[in-house]
Amino acid sequence: MSADIDPATLDAVSNILRPHVPAITPGAVADFIARLNTREPELITRDETLSLLHISRNTLISMRKEGIFRAYNIRGRLLYDRAEIIDYIHSTREHYVPPPR
Repeated sequence: MSADIDPATLDAVSNILRPHVPAITPGAVADFIARLNTREPELITRDETLSLLHISRNTLISMRKEGIFRAYNIRGRLLYDRAEIIDYIHSTREHYVPPPR
Protein backbone atom coordinates (compact mmCIF):
# COMPACT_ATOMS: atom_id res chain seq x y z
CA MET A 1 0.00 0.00 0.00
CA SER A 2 1.31 3.45 -0.90
CA ALA A 3 2.24 5.81 1.93
CA ASP A 4 1.23 8.78 -0.22
CA ILE A 5 -2.47 7.88 -0.16
CA ASP A 6 -4.33 8.78 3.01
CA PRO A 7 -6.61 6.14 4.57
CA ALA A 8 -9.77 8.22 4.06
CA THR A 9 -9.15 8.33 0.32
CA LEU A 10 -8.47 4.59 0.24
CA ASP A 11 -11.72 3.90 2.10
CA ALA A 12 -13.74 6.22 -0.14
CA VAL A 13 -12.42 4.70 -3.36
CA SER A 14 -12.81 1.16 -1.95
CA ASN A 15 -16.45 1.89 -1.11
CA ILE A 16 -17.08 3.14 -4.65
CA LEU A 17 -15.40 0.16 -6.30
CA ARG A 18 -16.56 -2.63 -3.95
CA PRO A 19 -20.08 -3.04 -5.45
CA HIS A 20 -18.48 -3.54 -8.88
CA VAL A 21 -15.43 -5.53 -7.75
CA PRO A 22 -16.34 -7.35 -4.51
CA ALA A 23 -12.91 -9.00 -4.02
CA ILE A 24 -10.91 -5.76 -4.32
CA THR A 25 -8.09 -5.36 -1.81
CA PRO A 26 -6.69 -2.15 -0.28
CA GLY A 27 -3.43 -2.79 -2.16
CA ALA A 28 -5.27 -3.00 -5.47
CA VAL A 29 -7.10 0.25 -4.69
CA ALA A 30 -3.79 1.96 -3.84
CA ASP A 31 -2.29 0.74 -7.14
CA PHE A 32 -5.36 1.99 -9.00
CA ILE A 33 -5.08 5.46 -7.42
CA ALA A 34 -1.34 5.59 -8.10
CA ARG A 35 -1.96 4.78 -11.80
CA LEU A 36 -4.55 7.54 -12.00
CA ASN A 37 -2.05 10.01 -10.57
CA THR A 38 0.69 9.02 -13.04
CA ARG A 39 0.16 10.66 -16.39
CA GLU A 40 1.93 9.69 -19.58
CA PRO A 41 2.16 12.68 -21.90
CA GLU A 42 -0.14 12.62 -24.91
CA LEU A 43 2.14 13.94 -27.61
CA ILE A 44 0.61 15.83 -30.51
CA THR A 45 2.06 17.07 -33.78
CA ARG A 46 2.94 20.63 -34.71
CA ASP A 47 -0.17 20.91 -36.87
CA GLU A 48 -2.43 19.69 -34.05
CA THR A 49 -0.79 22.20 -31.71
CA LEU A 50 -1.27 25.03 -34.21
CA SER A 51 -4.92 24.04 -34.55
CA LEU A 52 -5.50 24.01 -30.78
CA LEU A 53 -3.91 27.42 -30.30
CA HIS A 54 -5.07 29.05 -33.55
CA ILE A 55 -1.60 30.50 -34.12
CA SER A 56 0.94 30.56 -36.93
CA ARG A 57 3.94 28.29 -37.24
CA ASN A 58 6.31 31.21 -36.53
CA THR A 59 4.42 32.08 -33.34
CA LEU A 60 4.70 28.48 -32.15
CA ILE A 61 8.45 28.52 -32.85
CA SER A 62 8.79 31.77 -30.86
CA MET A 63 6.78 30.37 -27.96
CA ARG A 64 8.93 27.24 -27.90
CA LYS A 65 12.13 29.33 -27.91
CA GLU A 66 10.75 31.48 -25.08
CA GLY A 67 10.21 28.30 -23.05
CA ILE A 68 6.42 28.55 -22.96
CA PHE A 69 6.17 24.98 -24.30
CA ARG A 70 8.56 22.09 -24.34
CA ALA A 71 8.94 20.18 -27.56
CA TYR A 72 9.94 16.53 -27.63
CA ASN A 73 12.20 15.59 -30.53
CA ILE A 74 11.26 12.05 -31.53
CA ARG A 75 12.97 10.74 -34.64
CA GLY A 76 13.36 14.24 -36.01
CA ARG A 77 9.77 15.29 -35.34
CA LEU A 78 8.90 17.92 -32.75
CA LEU A 79 5.93 16.83 -30.67
CA TYR A 80 4.13 18.73 -27.92
CA ASP A 81 2.43 17.61 -24.71
CA ARG A 82 -1.32 18.15 -25.23
CA ALA A 83 -1.96 18.71 -21.49
CA GLU A 84 0.71 21.42 -21.40
CA ILE A 85 -0.97 23.19 -24.33
CA ILE A 86 -4.42 22.92 -22.70
CA ASP A 87 -3.00 24.23 -19.38
CA TYR A 88 -1.59 27.22 -21.25
CA ILE A 89 -4.97 27.91 -22.87
CA HIS A 90 -6.68 27.80 -19.46
CA SER A 91 -4.05 30.07 -17.90
CA THR A 92 -4.55 32.73 -20.57
CA ARG A 93 -8.35 32.85 -20.29
CA GLU A 94 -8.15 35.40 -17.48
CA HIS A 95 -6.38 37.76 -19.90
CA TYR A 96 -8.92 37.30 -22.69
CA VAL A 97 -10.41 40.50 -24.03
CA PRO A 98 -13.52 39.98 -26.18
CA PRO A 99 -13.67 41.86 -29.47
CA PRO A 100 -15.70 45.07 -29.50
CA ARG A 101 -19.26 44.84 -30.80
